[in-house]
Amino acid sequence: MTDKAMHEKTVLKEEFPHARQLLCQWHVVTWLKKQAARMAASVKKEVKALMGLLVYARSKIEYDEARSTMKYLLGGDEEHPLYRTFLENWDNSQEEWVSYLRGNMPHLTNNTNNRIESKWGKIKDVINCTFSINELVTTLITLQEYAEDQYIAESAHLRIG
Repeated sequence: MTDKAMHEKTVLKEEFPHARQLLCQWHVVTWLKKQAARMAASVKKEVKALMGLLVYARSKIEYDEARSTMKYLLGGDEEHPLYRTFLENWDNSQEEWVSYLRGNMPHLTNNTNNRIESKWGKIKDVINCTFSINELVTTLITLQEYAEDQYIAESAHLRIG
């Protein structure tokens, strides 16, 4: 799961060609709402609400209705910058971020990358830019071993029989 950083997506595709990529829905909603924030006050609130409807659409019908309503609110103008940006950068990758198209993908009920971001934050608390490559690798291996030990300890009490 990524936040739409194209360089990350490209590397992941090269390294894991058969893996399906998902976008963090929080990042998608945030980006789309930022675009809507640039709108005229008369339509800004409605367009922002539509962004959430697009992301969390439970069916193709819901998604298509939200997209049509967005176009309507933008004056029915297919050349409107927001509508064109949406079509060129988001509409063609729905399977990565629209809820109804992600439903069959195991994501442990987490549709954001907040868990991994939290882990990165904890790692950044332990390492710093003065570490040599050896210190960095040693620290990362130690953190990984600790995480594995924690996982084993936590899951041991869940075993039945």
